[in-house]
Amino acid sequence: GICIIAHSGHLQLTRGHVQRKMARSSRIIGLCSDDHAAAEKQAIRAIRAIGGYDYKFVDVVNRDDFCVVCQLPARDPQQTKCECAKLYCKSCYDQCYDDQHYDEQYYDGHYYREYIEVPAAKCPTCGQTRGIFSDKRTAKRIKECKIKCPSTNCPWINQLNIVDDHLTTCGYVVIPCANDGCKALITRDNAFNHKTNECLLRQHTCEHCRAKGTYLEMTGAHINICPDYMIPCPNRGCAVKIKRKNVNSHRSAACEWEIINCPYSNSGCVNKSPKCKMPDHTNQCLLRQHTCEHCSAKGTYLEM
Repeated sequence: GICIIAHSGHLQLTRGHVQRKMARSSRIIGLCSDDHAAAEKQAIRAIRAIGGYDYKFVDVVNRDDFCVVCQLPARDPQQTKCECAKLYCKSCYDQCYDDQHYDEQYYDGHYYREYIEVPAAKCPTCGQTRGIFSDKRTAKRIKECKIKCPSTNCPWINQLNIVDDHLTTCGYVVIPCANDGCKALITRDNAFNHKTNECLLRQHTCEHCRAKGTYLEMTGAHINICPDYMIPCPNRGCAVKIKRKNVNSHRSAACEWEIINCPYSNSGCVNKSPKCKMPDHTNQCLLRQHTCEHCSAKGTYLEM
């Protein structure tokens, strides 16, 4: 609830009430001390969500139709029956006495609200106990005023009482992307295009192996492991491109640039050359097999 105090002829929110509301939230959800600042901001945002119509009005709204708490055109206006006849939003008025309408009790790990009898509510301004009534005439007058659509760049202008219907179809309303994990906020008109063509987390099929995943995965990390992705042979000098899964078979069977040992390595030759260049080496290898031209003895070329 919002605690209201009279000060210099007008009403203000007290920081103490925000702290009490934050403290309740802390007890219920188990916040540690480092989280108190975040909890207080959350409580303040919740309080700001309560109140009158925060729209840009085209028609002039009578100042008497403004809530004395939130200083906005009153939402579901309630008028006090006392002499000051002040106007309040129903939510603003209820929040003035929210803390007085119930008592919190802790039981079995949870907080429970025990509502108590409260006498006729006092006017937050003058303190007189005369109650309030719903001012339907003022509500009708406010809702007939024309406003601009709250969505940026939307040209819609019409009466306040149909803005909710408009917002359900307004193409300028900002909505979250429907793809899992995407935190982008886009206008409703661009939502389909973003979801299917722009979002990095949209579903995508790899054009090589037909695996499925997000666009970010399939065009990023997946490319480095895709078995059907065409890559150049890793052997220097070979210009052939093959599927990643066929690299080993290509190198062992077809690639002329695969490095191999000299066929006379058992005789001690340590030369290693590409397959296509090995014949030139074997014809000159000093450890190749050779037959003596005189006695027909056999041995290495170096020995003979």
